[in-house]
Amino acid sequence: MTDTTYRHRLLGTSMLAGAAILAATALMAAPAMAQDMASQDEETELDVIVVTGTRIQAPGLVSASPIQTLGAEEIGLQQTAEVEQIIRILPISQPGDGDAVNNGTAGVSTVNLRGLGAQRNLILVDGKRVTPYNINGIVDVSGIPTAFLERIDIITGGASAVYGSDAISGALNFILKNDFEGVEFDTGYSMTGDEDGETYRANLSIGANTGDGRGNVALNLNYNKREGVQLSARPLGNVGIATANGANYFSFLQGNLPAAPADPLCGGPGSVAAGGSTTTVPTRTQITGIGSTAVQFRSDGTLGPNCSVFNFNPFNYYQTPLERFGGLAIGSYEITDHIEAYARVSFTSTN
Repeated sequence: MTDTTYRHRLLGTSMLAGAAILAATALMAAPAMAQDMASQDEETELDVIVVTGTRIQAPGLVSASPIQTLGAEEIGLQQTAEVEQIIRILPISQPGDGDAVNNGTAGVSTVNLRGLGAQRNLILVDGKRVTPYNINGIVDVSGIPTAFLERIDIITGGASAVYGSDAISGALNFILKNDFEGVEFDTGYSMTGDEDGETYRANLSIGANTGDGRGNVALNLNYNKREGVQLSARPLGNVGIATANGANYFSFLQGNLPAAPADPLCGGPGSVAAGGSTTTVPTRTQITGIGSTAVQFRSDGTLGPNCSVFNFNPFNYYQTPLERFGGLAIGSYEITDHIEAYARVSFTSTN
């Protein structure tokens, strides 16, 4: 075999080996290139981390206790002007002082997490504490307009380790629409199934951002009115209730109305006869004796048969009347990347 023939064969063998290596490399690179091209075509989705408190940075992830969040959409679906009405439907709370409280009400709206008392949970607005309305540390949340809320963050465990002993039952952080821009008007009307207890609400929100986006000013004006519904508006509400025996003095289930007093001068409106004895005028000892219930003074000033206690039920409320005017103004400006000036002014007048 000549040298030329050997060189041709050697060159042909080398060319075949090189082609095989290139083909193998192309086959290995093809899936990787296809995967890279496919990943470039897909849209990249990034999770948003929301700060929910002054020292709670990742809700439900790094916190020791879960954080429940109510967004603006859920708040809007509730169709109520009362923040307390939104919180009370959650299983983590009990109704506080609100529209159903008669005796002992302070005319405010409070939140009662876990039923431990309204003074044992901390109320924050944009991560900052709200001034209580009394010396017990209870906050009136009626001045927080629901139409101007971005969300509500609630933590019911371990909050006292972050915020102190006034957050034993938990903390609520009401986040306002700090970047609101434009004009929004919201109004609503509702009533009960018996066509009473009407409620009216109206909210006007105005906001604007600065030209460079470093600042924002916003204003919310709100008006709420709630008609009262007395217990006398419902048949059961006319029944005098005692803790021990339920309905007193007559049977509601049998449809009986309160019996007229045995003595026309006994008691007055709302009193029900006890059916006692018609004793004669008692002695001085019986009249002044402690615990004596034999007789009582009649409406004309004389003594007569004993009447029952006054039935106060019909004069109390299922829904207390209310009229409230409120306003909230907020503003912020980012002076530098690390310094921000902000202010919040609120006013509420409740009758």
